[in-house]
Amino acid sequence: MKTLFNTVLKSSSLAIVLFASVFSLTASAATVTINKGAAGWDIKKVIVTGNTKVLLVQNNQEYVTMEDLDMKKVSVKQTGNTLTINSTESSPVTVTVYVKDLYRIDASEKASVRTVGKFNVANLQVMLKDDASARVKANTESIYTVINDRANLELIGKTDKHIYEIAGIAKMDTDKFAATKSQYTKVYDKAVTFNAKN
Repeated sequence: MKTLFNTVLKSSSLAIVLFASVFSLTASAATVTINKGAAGWDIKKVIVTGNTKVLLVQNNQEYVTMEDLDMKKVSVKQTGNTLTINSTESSPVTVTVYVKDLYRIDASEKASVRTVGKFNVANLQVMLKDDASARVKANTESIYTVINDRANLELIGKTDKHIYEIAGIAKMDTDKFAATKSQYTKVYDKAVTFNAKN
């Protein structure tokens, strides 16, 4: 069933409050778009957890889209420049995020992250753990990757400098990735941690 959300209704506005920010919703067919309005998103870091599939698209306008039936299955929250996306569903929930200048991608649990098209950014960090996977196509000046546990990373594109850490039985495919300089940083006995929960 199609759901239509309009920013301005006859007598009131429809809004969702996410971390004290007001977002407007519009729908086209069965897809819901979350816009932040004039304030803009300014997303620099995306954290993906749970059984969530995130598609990242580099774009001048920043917004988030998903199927309208998935609205109740996924949590999308913004704190500062960080966008956190999570789903606890047994089947993957797909969310598309349009960003201008992304700096960091964190994925854990069964999360999957994939860039659509090629990203052109100065610096990028990709942090994966648990059973997370990512396919990142990017041209960067530098990229820093940490792959832990059973995570899987595929890199496509080129960079001047690639610093990487791998632990556990994690895998990294760089067959289609060219780095002028690559540097392996050994992971010692202490585990690499990120996305720490308080």
